[in-house]
Amino acid sequence: MRLTTVTNGRFFFNAVNLINSYKINSFDEEVLFFGFDLTDEHYSYLKHKYGDQVRAEEIENVCPHAKDPRLFFYKVYAIKKSMDAGEDFLYLDAAHEIVRPTTELKKDISDRDGRLIIPYGSEMLRNKHWVTKKCFEKTGCDSERYRESSQYAAGIQAWEFSSEHQAFVDEMYELMMDVEVAGPPPRHQYPDGPSSPCIEHRMDQAVFSLLIAKHGFNQDFDLDIAH
Repeated sequence: MRLTTVTNGRFFFNAVNLINSYKINSFDEEVLFFGFDLTDEHYSYLKHKYGDQVRAEEIENVCPHAKDPRLFFYKVYAIKKSMDAGEDFLYLDAAHEIVRPTTELKKDISDRDGRLIIPYGSEMLRNKHWVTKKCFEKTGCDSERYRESSQYAAGIQAWEFSSEHQAFVDEMYELMMDVEVAGPPPRHQYPDGPSSPCIEHRMDQAVFSLLIAKHGFNQDFDLDIAH
C-alpha cells in the first residue's frame, strides 16, 4: 500500500521522518509526495535520498486558497490525486510517524469496509463545536443528525480504491474549493458569534467528518486501531 503525504518547507523534514518510518515499519512501497512553497533543493534532496520511490508533485493553483497553509485544501488535493490514481493508499499528515509495524493494516482496512477512519471518542468533539453554520449549509448537512455526529481525524486515512470512495473524495474536493466551506482559518474563535456552539472551524476535518456521516461511513472508535 502506497503512502501519500503533503507538506511545505516548514514541515519538510517531518515528512522525511514519516517516509523513513514508512520504510522501516510499513510497506516500503511508492510514496506520493505533494509539496508547496518548497525549493528546488527540497526536491533534489528527495530525489537523492529516495530515488524513484518518492514521486514528488507540486500542489497546483486550482483555487485561490490552494496553497494557503491555514485552510488545508492542499491535503484534500493530495488525497484526490491519490484516489484518482486508482490504487489503495494510506494518507498521513507530514508530522506523523509510523512507530510499529503495520503488518495487519490491510486486513484491518478490509474488515472495516475498505477504509480506515478514526473518530474521536469525546463528547466535546461533536461536529456542532467544530463546523460553521455556513459549512453545514453548503455541504447539505444542516440538521441535528450531522451536528451531533463525531469529528474524525483527517490526518490519518486509509482507503481501498472503489467507485464509492472515489465519489466521496470527489465531493470533498469540490466542497473544499469553496473558501466559505474551507474557512475561516484556525484560531478564529466562535466564527458564528459568541452564542453559537461552534468554537472553531476545522477546515478539511469539518468537511471530512460531515461527509462520513452523509455517506454512511461512520465507524466506531477502536482504541487498538487508533494506537
